Amino acid sequence: MLFRISGPSKIKAFTLLEIMIALVLSFFVVGILYLSYNMMGSQFRNEYQKQLSNLVLLKSGLEMDFFYADTIIAEDKQILVFRMGKESSFRFNEDCILKEINLKSDTLFTGESQVKFETIGKNNWVIHLTLKIKVEDEEIQMSFSKSYPLNQLLKNKEISFEY
Repeated sequence: MLFRISGPSKIKAFTLLEIMIALVLSFFVVGILYLSYNMMGSQFRNEYQKQLSNLVLLKSGLEMDFFYADTIIAEDKQILVFRMGKESSFRFNEDCILKEINLKSDTLFTGESQVKFETIGKNNWVIHLTLKIKVEDEEIQMSFSKSYPLNQLLKNKEISFEY
């Protein structure tokens, strides 16, 4: 029985320098991925905050118009707001809400929306408006009411008495 004793055999492996270069490159790739993830996240947060601030502006604008308006008239998917002899309108499309004053149009909200009016009389005076808006996966509902003075309703024959 012969035993063969061999010398040290060569083992195939990476050198320390090659491992260090691979680690440095992988740190750069992970760092770039992390930065891009943070940038995308902040962009989505900013877009959501922008939509919420637009909703607050829309709500406050509608509240002011409903409170100070002399009359509000409903026409097909829009309302006409008459205030101290001036007219403005809100147009409620399915994908946006527009406000028009003196032939100048402004987009108040872009996204899904549904509107429902409650009116009185022949002139379709708006007494209640319900607005449903979809932001992200959330549905937000807003309601606005208008109270007309009795003398104004009687003057325009919106209220009639029957005996």
